[in-house]
Amino acid sequence: MKNTLFVICFLSVLSAPVLAQITNPIVNEDDWVASILDTMSLERKVAQLIMIDAYSNRDQKYESELLDLVHKYQPGGLMFLQGGPVRQARLTNRLQTQVNLPMLIAQDAEWGLAMRLDSVAPLPWPLTVGAVRSDSLAYQMGAEIARQCKRVGVHINFGPVADVNVNPNNPIIGNRSFGESPTNVAAKSVMYSKGMQDGG
Repeated sequence: MKNTLFVICFLSVLSAPVLAQITNPIVNEDDWVASILDTMSLERKVAQLIMIDAYSNRDQKYESELLDLVHKYQPGGLMFLQGGPVRQARLTNRLQTQVNLPMLIAQDAEWGLAMRLDSVAPLPWPLTVGAVRSDSLAYQMGAEIARQCKRVGVHINFGPVADVNVNPNNPIIGNRSFGESPTNVAAKSVMYSKGMQDGG
């Protein structure tokens, strides 16, 4: 029962944008989710909980294997790790044709698409934004990142990092954090998130 509820929640996230693509949409989103679940095997339901890593800077052999993998297993999402913006958008479009339900596309874009993609102007590191007194810069950054993500078909940005940068033995956090003050990190994280949400 827990797995079914999780799948329903995951499909509910998909339902709003997908409703517009269905020929005869059911008005009630819960009914739509239930109608889709009724047609899915257990294997397909499990696949909706999986997000596969993807790269747009690999060769044709890799792309063919990725297309086959996506077609065969029908995953719920992809997370792009490296590549370029145009190549990623094109690959995303090709991959979306291989699935019955549109996939959620994700990326680490904590300081914009330049964090993972070439030929994109980088935005400031969150640590830099955290050093500015005004929270409005974090909002503007979130809105710009939303704009960038939408341009290449990314639905989920795994940012902001709301970790407080207090452990010198953990270099992974570093510039990804808004700083060492829990209050400042919280305020900047909220504003960044609002900027992304308002940007769609």
